[in-house]
Amino acid sequence: MARVLLASDDLNARARVLAAAEALGIEMVEAPSTGYRSRLAGADLLILDLDRGREAALEELAEAITAGETPDEVVGFLSHVDGALARAAREAGCRAVARGKFWSTLPEILGSADTS
Repeated sequence: MARVLLASDDLNARARVLAAAEALGIEMVEAPSTGYRSRLAGADLLILDLDRGREAALEELAEAITAGETPDEVVGFLSHVDGALARAAREAGCRAVARGKFWSTLPEILGSADTS
């Protein structure tokens, strides 16, 4: 079973991702927007709420990448108007997705974690 780590402090986002993951038979693990690194082990996909975690979440991602702790797929969702944060996310090794597109393509994003 695929395992997704969602790093978000937004309860609505957690509920929506959990519902989509359960519908696809994917295990979801939760962590705060920052301080998520300790939960990375075994994750096939890391989803970052960049509107909440911002630069601190990206700094943590860079540290995790350097330590070889991240899954192959890292997706961050954020406001479509925050171009600077989207650029920083891409530079950090994260696929930055505008919030609206993230929600509309969530099943496909979660499906990218399916390793079975």
